[in-house]
Amino acid sequence: MVISILRSALEDGPGIRTTVFLKGCPLDCLWCHNPESKSGKKELAYYADRCTQCGACVDACPNDAHSIMECIHHLDRERCNLSGACVDACIYDALEMTGVMMTAAEVMEVVMKDKAYYDESGGGLSISGGEPMMQFEFTRELLIHAKKNQLHTCFDTSGHASEKEFLEIAPYVDLFLFDLKASDSLI
Repeated sequence: MVISILRSALEDGPGIRTTVFLKGCPLDCLWCHNPESKSGKKELAYYADRCTQCGACVDACPNDAHSIMECIHHLDRERCNLSGACVDACIYDALEMTGVMMTAAEVMEVVMKDKAYYDESGGGLSISGGEPMMQFEFTRELLIHAKKNQLHTCFDTSGHASEKEFLEIAPYVDLFLFDLKASDSLI
């Protein structure tokens, strides 16, 4: 389950990179800068600051999950079946689906579009999230594909996984970026 693929990334490792953001995180940090990554499932995101209460989502939703009452947009998530019809109807980008099922091969097809940039800049593939280890099998497969394509790999992690899993992917990772979430002042 992929949140997004950011091409021409400059902050997730050396050189020009493509960063793949995966859904799912075992942590619940108050300061999370990717809250859409917490759940490992596809979700509908709503951005109130973009909504004009035009009602296009109300008309498009097959399950009547959207309503506009007293100039306020309401979303009944229990009625929502994540069809995406409301997202397609919203011209203001107030609604967005987060999470797309992709295979490692499909992700690599996107990543490899910029191989010439990686080769010239010393960049490559970065995997982030959420916590990529929440999708261990997929992450391992993606790293193996990257190495077969001779890409430099960075792995952005909170470290929340077993030692066994980290040892299993270590041969395919050139650079681990450990994201320190909190620190005890007594340490």
